Formats: sequence, C-alpha cells, structure tokens
Amino acid sequence: MARRTIWPSQRSAARRSATAILAVGATMGILTTLALAGTPANYSAVTQFSYTDNSDTSIWSYRYNDTKNHDNNYTLLSAVTAEAETSYCQAGTTQQVPAKFWNTGSKSVPIVGVDKTATEWTFCGTDDPWYAHSLLMHPGPGVDGAASGGLVVVSFLVPADGTATIKFDFSHIQPCSGSGTKGIVWSIDLNASTLASGHLWTKSTADIATTGVRHGTMAVHLGDRINFTVTPADQYYCNSTTLSAGIRVQ
Repeated sequence: MARRTIWPSQRSAARRSATAILAVGATMGILTTLALAGTPANYSAVTQFSYTDNSDTSIWSYRYNDTKNHDNNYTLLSAVTAEAETSYCQAGTTQQVPAKFWNTGSKSVPIVGVDKTATEWTFCGTDDPWYAHSLLMHPGPGVDGAASGGLVVVSFLVPADGTATIKFDFSHIQPCSGSGTKGIVWSIDLNASTLASGHLWTKSTADIATTGVRHGTMAVHLGDRINFTVTPADQYYCNSTTLSAGIRVQ
C-alpha cells in the first residue's frame, strides 16, 4: 500500500509564479488555519506559533542546520530576539511593528518569526511583503560561515498514527538585485524523505514567486515529523520566505 498521496498542482494568483520540482494540489489565497469539519485534530503553524515553547516535544518547533542535508536531524533555534539587520513596518507606512524571531542567539539568521495580525508588513523602506497570517523564515550560513548556507525548518511532530492532510503556501518575498542570490528551494519532508519540493526566485515585488496554496495526504505514525524547509538555491543572502501551513491528522 502506498504510504502517501500527492495531488497535482495548478496555477495560483495572477501576480505570483512558481517553478515546482514536485508539486501538490493548489487553491487560491494564503492559508491561515485548516478548518475541516468533523475532526478536532487540526493544527496551524501560524495560530499555534509560540515564542516560548520550542523543544523536541513541541507540536511545532523551529530548527536549522548548516549542511543542507535533509536528514531530520536539525538543531533547535535557541533564542528569541528582534532581527538585528532589518526593521519591519506596516505596509505602506513608516510605522514599525514589534517583529521578533527565533534564532541561534549568535547570528542574525537563520530566523523564524510570525505575523499573526490581519495587516501585511514590509521591510521598512521597501515593498518586500511579509503577508498577514504567515511565518517568515530565512536560512543562515553554511559550515564555517559558507555563503552556500543551510536549512531553516518549521517542524510538526505527529501526535498519533493516522492520515495527515497538509495545506501550505511558500512565497519568496525578498528580491535583491546584484546580490548573486538565485532564490530558495522549499520542501515538505516526512522525516528524512522529501515528499515535495520546488524552486522560488523573486526578482521583483511586482511578481512574487509563490507556490500558491497546495495540499496532499500521507500516512503517518506517532512521533513522525513533517518538516517544512527552506534552503538557498545558491547563497543564503536575501532569502526571506513566508510560510502558511495547516495539518489535519485523523
């Protein structure tokens, strides 16, 4: 019997585009919660995001490595601070917002943070969007600070045997002309096995590269991990990426 089923993809919103290596089904918009009737086992990476709980037993945890290996052996981000290099504002204003992030405590990236509000944020002074109701992820440097970078991971700990239905939306939101970066590779992994992945590279905020909202199902067991990962396509600079994700286990 097949362990998982991934459905084919469709095109998302008109101003966004994506190149998928292996894609799963799509619908319009950005997912905020997974509201499926008849089951209590619904989980949202956005609404359940925590700045106080990040451990091996947390339902959602925030992790990284500096090798790019998809081995399910990721280090927990250990500190929560304001991101050192960039301030965030409400979109279209100079009003700063209290953005903060999980990080290593010694480097500005990798980071994972959340905008739980109904207001889109931006990097102050730019049009780079941090969408409402989404996480922001940015990979960090590789081994010994290598520009090739490593993985940043949002990990879901499966609480019971069953079937998991997932919905997610990645968007690469940070174009940086002349930086040498070529965007990110996103993936959905079940433990150390990659189920779906793709390349996103935004060159202009007029055409944000995104997966759109996609979905799929897989058989899971208690203690499995569903990992949402972002890694640089070439260099880790300028690779802020938003993620919205929901999971139902039944």
